[in-house]
Amino acid sequence: MALNPEKSDAILIGTVAHRAHSYSNLTSVNVAGTTVPLATNNSILGAKLDSNLILDNYTKSVSRSCFHHIRALHKFPGALGDSTAAAVASAFVSVLDR
Repeated sequence: MALNPEKSDAILIGTVAHRAHSYSNLTSVNVAGTTVPLATNNSILGAKLDSNLILDNYTKSVSRSCFHHIRALHKFPGALGDSTAAAVASAFVSVLDR
């Protein structure tokens, strides 16, 4: 099995100071004989990580998705009863509170 560098990314995780001091000129890594570029952020199993392990991008993505689905409930006013729609909306909001 071969690694496809066009579909692969690597991410170097560490503090800003450590990465700047130790790896400032590193732009790619060699994995199994294939050069893979380093990315500043990456999506792994749906979680969006950045090189500082700050989950701002992931939080924004989850919030955006939840609010999209809450707004979509307005398109089908007769499909769900008021209590069911409120329960679904509350479930999305509780995801944001975690």
